[in-house]
Amino acid sequence: MLYIFIFILFFGLALLDIFKLEHKVKDLLYFLSVSAVIICSAIRWETGADWESYYYLFSDAEEYWKGKYSESNQIEFGYVWLNYIINNINTHYTAMLLVNALLAIGIKSYFIRKETKMLFIVFFFYYCYYIADIASVRQFVALSFVIVASYYIGRKNKVASFIAIITACSIHYSAIIFVLAYWLYWLETTPKILYFILGFSFILGFFNIAGHILELVLGLIPGGSFIQSKLMGYQEEGLESASGNPYLFFVLGAAKRLVIMPFFIWRMHYISKIDFVRYRGYLNLVIFGNIVYFVFILSIPVMQRLSVYFSFFEVFIWGFFILSFKDRSLQIMVFIIAALYAAMRLYLQINVYYDEYIPFKTIFS
Repeated sequence: MLYIFIFILFFGLALLDIFKLEHKVKDLLYFLSVSAVIICSAIRWETGADWESYYYLFSDAEEYWKGKYSESNQIEFGYVWLNYIINNINTHYTAMLLVNALLAIGIKSYFIRKETKMLFIVFFFYYCYYIADIASVRQFVALSFVIVASYYIGRKNKVASFIAIITACSIHYSAIIFVLAYWLYWLETTPKILYFILGFSFILGFFNIAGHILELVLGLIPGGSFIQSKLMGYQEEGLESASGNPYLFFVLGAAKRLVIMPFFIWRMHYISKIDFVRYRGYLNLVIFGNIVYFVFILSIPVMQRLSVYFSFFEVFIWGFFILSFKDRSLQIMVFIIAALYAAMRLYLQINVYYDEYIPFKTIFS
């Protein structure tokens, strides 16, 4: 019931976004909404994927910090240190959940506010796609620093973006893939090129060509065995990996992407000049995330976790996309249709880990 209530609340706020609220009122409502989500994340208890493993990491933070557990080398040093520091300040796990929420939700919300005029619409899709990180794992904490990196990439500040990426890697090693973002963001693309890349990567993935190439390359390069061990470790965690018929999983995931992405590409020429560079940059990142998904989902399903660092920017694209329609009634119609799609995404997100998310338990339960 909580998830439905939040959906209705953010849906209503997103509609108000289209009607252009007074700036001060908008900021206040946004602050209150984000604060409510952060509080929900901080007070949850036994709710969310991998709850027990993160709880025990915090409880035995000193032992993990000293490297006494075999699992210690599978958890990034930055996240272990963060748990260790918070544990020494306050031994109650809620303190760690609050810090986790401030990093995972707070940072993203701050940059959503800075990067788009349609902040409620963007936050609405952030909620529907990722449950607004209410039950985030460490990869989504790392993703927050990737968002910081993207902000500086958009301002051509290589040093600041690199520092943000290194920080993200200390939380989750997989964030290293975002070093490609600077080149991708500023790549001058056209709709024809993007259509071709999207279709070609789908074909490449369907025949699983790149998966065999990756296995061959990892066997030849120095450090390839370490990368393989990390991939297998994440695979065993079971998060976001394919189950059942892999081709069915591939087709369903591809259909979802191939329906939405052409619309985003189509609207490129309708984006205002002031927003065009950001829109194209975000679109380039999202297209690359789709390439990673298509190419590796059949051979190494866990590789789709790398795509999230790029596909996350789809929530930003929605704001620019809806704003590109100049007629208000058309904006509302497009948003409502998009919201139905977002509702399906939210349902699927929760349904995958139904027992972990429902009922939503708190420290007061």
